[in-house]
Amino acid sequence: MWTSDRRQSISRYKVPVGGGVVGLIAMVGMGIALMDTPSLRYFIGLAVALGGGTAIGLNWIRGRRRS
Repeated sequence: MWTSDRRQSISRYKVPVGGGVVGLIAMVGMGIALMDTPSLRYFIGLAVALGGGTAIGLNWIRGRRRS
């Protein structure tokens, strides 16, 4: 790899990948704020259920491909 092919900016490597505590606090706060509206309770519940189902399904597919 040539030196000119590398990124000239190091700031990209210092960007944190995870959400951390601030992300968790923001998610909990938004969840509490959205729970005040009755129709959004169903939306959040379905989003959590479908997101969990998708994650389990993708994990299962990945496991079958490795075997």
